Amino acid sequence: MAIQKVSSLHYEETSDGFSFNMMLSEEDPLYHKKKKLLHGKGFGTEETLLLSASDSPHLTLKVMLEVARVVYLDEAELYFGGVNVSPPIEFYTPKNELSSLNSILSLIDVSIKSAKHDRVELLSALHDATIDMIKAFGDNNGEETRIEKPPSHTEELLLRWGETHGVRRKLQIAHVEGAGRGFVAIEDLKIGDVALEIPESIVICEELVCDSYMIHILKEIDGISTETMMLLWSMKERYNLDSKFKIYFETLPATFNSGNELVLVSDVVAVIVATTSLSRNVIEKESNEDRASLVDFGSTPK
Repeated sequence: MAIQKVSSLHYEETSDGFSFNMMLSEEDPLYHKKKKLLHGKGFGTEETLLLSASDSPHLTLKVMLEVARVVYLDEAELYFGGVNVSPPIEFYTPKNELSSLNSILSLIDVSIKSAKHDRVELLSALHDATIDMIKAFGDNNGEETRIEKPPSHTEELLLRWGETHGVRRKLQIAHVEGAGRGFVAIEDLKIGDVALEIPESIVICEELVCDSYMIHILKEIDGISTETMMLLWSMKERYNLDSKFKIYFETLPATFNSGNELVLVSDVVAVIVATTSLSRNVIEKESNEDRASLVDFGSTPK
């Protein structure tokens, strides 16, 4: 199964500048929710923005960013909505904001490479405005990072495992005060640098689940989302001693709380249990903490 293309960004030269086309694909699993959100902001699912010498690049960028923010929302960001910060900049999450700005920057960079000589200055102004906005966002939302402890032995093994499978990185695992485990840069990064490259062969994705032994069970569940399928597969695969991802799963926290999302997942698992009669499936619900955890999800086929 091919990875769905959920959005597109295109540009064309006009008689006095450029037109940028931004479209939300109907193949996006969140299409209808994003469409409603775009309409609420006064946009359609396809917007064409014009940029000429008489236009302000900052105003054009502002409109492009409003559309891109919605296009690049994931399910969790849609659920929790946007946040307001001071100075007043409305955004959803730092990840969404930077993904949106980076998509615009990439489009501008491609445009500059093929633009006529007398149009480059116009695009350069838009490029500089985008860089300035990325820097301003970092300045306004950055926090001092304090490292509590270096990577553990298991985490070091994970990094080595990734490198043997083609991972390229300019990052290191670190435990950050107030934030928990994450990544920190091991060298200076410029805007546009690739910090982490992961080959498709070791990405846990929809295609992997569709080729797994669990797909014959999961495909029987009406309306199950891709995210839920991957979550259920991971919860099961974590206990497979022969798993290709064994080292990765060993670095995961022993417990994981995710509020309502796992409660919804537990309902899907309950349907699977009833449908397949897997006697060793046990769902432990703790309603007082509004969470659910999977204790055992059957035996792993050899």
